[in-house]
Amino acid sequence: SLVERLLTEARVVFFYLYLIFIPDIGLLTLNHDVAISTNIFSPPQTAVAIVSLAVLIVLAFRLGKRYNLIGFAIAWFLIHLLIESTIIPLEIMYEHRTYLPGVMVFFLMALGIMYTGKVLFRRERIILLTSFILVLYGHGTYLRNVVFSNTISMWEDVVDKSPDLARGYSNLGKAYHDHGYYAESAMSYKHAVALDGKQTEALVNLATYYAVDLGQPEYALKLAKKAFITKPKIAIAAEKMADIYMRLKDYKRAEHYYALAVRRRNFFSNAINGLAVAKIRLGKNDKAIQVLKYGLKIDPSFALFYKNLALLYADDKKFNESIRLMKEYINKSPGEKSNAKALLAHIKHLSEPVAKQKN
Repeated sequence: SLVERLLTEARVVFFYLYLIFIPDIGLLTLNHDVAISTNIFSPPQTAVAIVSLAVLIVLAFRLGKRYNLIGFAIAWFLIHLLIESTIIPLEIMYEHRTYLPGVMVFFLMALGIMYTGKVLFRRERIILLTSFILVLYGHGTYLRNVVFSNTISMWEDVVDKSPDLARGYSNLGKAYHDHGYYAESAMSYKHAVALDGKQTEALVNLATYYAVDLGQPEYALKLAKKAFITKPKIAIAAEKMADIYMRLKDYKRAEHYYALAVRRRNFFSNAINGLAVAKIRLGKNDKAIQVLKYGLKIDPSFALFYKNLALLYADDKKFNESIRLMKEYINKSPGEKSNAKALLAHIKHLSEPVAKQKN
């Protein structure tokens, strides 16, 4: 609720400050599983955070009169967190939100070091202190860069530090799949669904694993249906239903769900192409041409639109247009160049008798 969000964000603000002053790599992570404050005293730190936040605001006004730089720094930090850490229902916490608010905090830290070096300690000691701080921050940066060196280590770090966060396991599963670790991928997806039965992305990706990698489209369809029932307005769930129906050669249902996915997201190129292919399988070539033309208007960079439209025009003996589109497909799909050139040669061969008749 809005009240719970505001109570929780009071704690998050001070957690941000803690990470700025003490960048503990044991706490730094891409996605935080933040415990929600249900009331002022649950958890107890909520009340402390609210009182401390009030003190900070008062200090910003009071210090602004005499020590205006300190007052400005406090105001800068709090004001720049207003959009993401108050009433707008965004994610509770992201570390990158402190980049701009933290500028003045680091500025004050730098001034504090300079002041201490001039007034309290000798220059040598301050150089030693500064060097220690730089090593501390630099070491933390190096270790975090190692974690962020690839998607698997990045999401393993998330699930290690936020073990109850379903999204972490869902994204870890995607990372495993992209690197070819299919069994580990499936385990991560299952863990995500166990934590959150409404984790649409995990259900859809798990359905893809069973349909494509294990060749079990019937079981994949059950998972896709669960994702669709959970969030019927999400385009990827409808598209996955259509993909599996295509594998089961149920083109009528595939057409229905592709059309649904396109209605949910009218710039969804994969779904638009899938809808055209389903219509081709159903013998609706004229409607498929209309769909593909629409797709080209929406996304002229999507190569399969050119290929499928070229083949349809070849069937209609519109060879000049077909050849032009196939050449576009070759330009946009360098990885498919050999197959595409073979198709282009076949279309040119088919066009020869027509050209002779015209002559």
